[in-house]
Amino acid sequence: MNNKKERRKNYPMDEQEMYNLSPIDQFIEKERRHDELDRLNEVIQQKRVWLTVVGLSLCINLVFVIIVLLGE
Repeated sequence: MNNKKERRKNYPMDEQEMYNLSPIDQFIEKERRHDELDRLNEVIQQKRVWLTVVGLSLCINLVFVIIVLLGE
């Protein structure tokens, strides 16, 4: 963040708080600042990527376990 004094009443949310928001879509609908919208959209994208990677990893591990069980 830059060194300018923040003039907003409500300071921008911390990244950790953004990841812990459960109904993040409601915050996106209410938010009007473009910088906060970009950050919220980035959080959504990162959550999707994380879920995709974890899901694919579980599937690949399941395939490996099945191959090992069938190979014996």
